[in-house]
Amino acid sequence: MVEPENTAEFGCIVSFPDQSEAFVLGYEAGILQHRMTLGEAVIENDVPYHAINRLLFERMCTAFGYEAEFEPCDGFEGEWMTVVFTKRRAHLKVVK
Repeated sequence: MVEPENTAEFGCIVSFPDQSEAFVLGYEAGILQHRMTLGEAVIENDVPYHAINRLLFERMCTAFGYEAEFEPCDGFEGEWMTVVFTKRRAHLKVVK
């Protein structure tokens, strides 16, 4: 049996009028920020994220109280990554 080649392709489902990279990256981050604002306990995505957004995602995690596990996509290291975001548990203190 012949194994199929890795022929995965990535692209937008909807074509944006503004084709700039900054717009696409911001759109991707905006979707994630919305989910963080909703307070989802675990955020996973079936579609990989752009690797260039990693620093922004790390900052968002700090701002919204999440931890992130980043994994590069095989064959697409430096371009695409999968990420699982997990809401941190609140650490409460008794204050008198």
